[in-house]
Amino acid sequence: VGAFIFNEWSVKRIRASDNELAVLTAMQLDLIELRSRLSDADAGTRGFLLSNEPEDLKRFEDALKSLPIVGARLRGQTMNDAALLTRVQNLESMRRQNLANMRAIIMLAQQSRGAAAVALLRAGDGRIAMNAQRDETQALITELETRVTALRRQTAIDVQWSRFAVAALGTLTLILLVLAVRLLFKDFRRQEQARQVQATERLRLEELVRARTDELSQLTTYLQTVSEQEKAALARDLHDELGGLLTAAKMDLAWLQG
Repeated sequence: VGAFIFNEWSVKRIRASDNELAVLTAMQLDLIELRSRLSDADAGTRGFLLSNEPEDLKRFEDALKSLPIVGARLRGQTMNDAALLTRVQNLESMRRQNLANMRAIIMLAQQSRGAAAVALLRAGDGRIAMNAQRDETQALITELETRVTALRRQTAIDVQWSRFAVAALGTLTLILLVLAVRLLFKDFRRQEQARQVQATERLRLEELVRARTDELSQLTTYLQTVSEQEKAALARDLHDELGGLLTAAKMDLAWLQG
C-alpha cells in the first residue's frame, strides 16, 4: 500500500510538472511571437516611413491586432505566478509605450512630416524603450527556459522514483506470491501428513477391531463349548443317578415279591 501511494504521489507530481511545463512552453512561444510581432510592427513603421506604401502600413496594423491577443494569453498564463505576472505587465507597459511611439511616427509620415517622423524615429528614448523591451523579453524567455530545464530535471527524478516504486511494488508482489506458494505447499504437506496419520490411525483401529472381534469370537466359541460340556456332564450325572435309583428300586421290588 505504501509503494502504491508513493507511486501515485510521484505520478501526480509528474502530471503537475507536465502541466506547468506545457504552460511555460506556451509562454515561451507567446513571448517569441510577441517579440516577432513587435519586430514586424517596427519594420512596418520604418518601411512606411521610407516608402509610404500601404503594404508596410498593413504590416504594422496586422501586428497591432495580434499583440493584444498575445498579451492577453500571457496574462492568463501567469495569473497563478505573481512574479511572472508583474514582468508580463511590465512588458505590456513597454509595448504600449513603443506602439504609441510607432503610431506617432506613422501619423507624422501620413501628414507628410517626414523630417519630424525621422527625428522621432532616431530619438534616443524610442530606441532605448524598444531595446529595453527586447532585453526584458529575452530575459523572461531565459528565465522560462531555466524553469523548464529545472522542471524537466525534476520530472526525470520523479519518473525515476515512480519507476522505483513500481519496481518495489512488483518485487513485493513477487515476494508475497512466493510466500503464498510456500504457505500453500506447507499447508498441502501438513494436510498430506494429517491424511497419512489418519490413514495409519484408521488401519490401527481396523486392526484393533479385527483383533477384538477375533477375541470375542473365540470367547463365544469357548463359552459355547464349556456350556455344552457342562450340559453333557449334567446329563451323564442325571442318567447315572437315575439309573442307580431305578436299579435299586427294581431290586427292592424283587425282594418284596420274594
